[in-house]
Amino acid sequence: LPLLIIFLCALSVGVFFAYGQFESKKTVVVQMLYNFGLVEKATEVAEKALIIKPDSYELLFLHGSITIDSDYKFRTLEEAIKSLEKAHQIFPDSLMINYYLSVAYSKNNDKEKALKYAHGAIDGRLDEPFVNNYIGSLYLKYDMPKEAVEAYKRAVSKSSDDAVLLNNLSFLLLELNESLPQALELAKRSVELLPNQIFNKDTLAW
Repeated sequence: LPLLIIFLCALSVGVFFAYGQFESKKTVVVQMLYNFGLVEKATEVAEKALIIKPDSYELLFLHGSITIDSDYKFRTLEEAIKSLEKAHQIFPDSLMINYYLSVAYSKNNDKEKALKYAHGAIDGRLDEPFVNNYIGSLYLKYDMPKEAVEAYKRAVSKSSDDAVLLNNLSFLLLELNESLPQALELAKRSVELLPNQIFNKDTLAW
């Protein structure tokens, strides 16, 4: 099995590199290892590659994001932040680098920086549902419901078939006792798209 995984990784690297999808083979190796669940090995390969290419924002991003996605199983949150901050210095406009920095600082209970990088992710991308959904959740975490409503509304306007997103906005409007007819319609639509789920049925029953 290990030999098969190595072979598949090598094959994937060859295919992706041949088509110019990634800047370096090492970046693809790290991504493939992570995709196969070899998180510690992916982290080690990224760190060794960064000795040679310390300014590769792709490798720095992968090192930080893999650490966060794996719940700091092999490296610390502080190490993830360090890698992501360096990646951000090189590529400050990256949506995903800003997003992961926001997530990292949110996990580190740093509200100011979590919001700063969330705004960096959304800057110029107000039509991106994923970012608006995330920042809506972040606003809720920091007890900023009005801002959360606006973020969720932007997300719904671009992703009207996302049942979870529709339910989130409906639930929040109900909690704020605002736009109740709209909240009802959103809840109904969520149940239509994703029936027999407790989370949206409870919202509709509210």
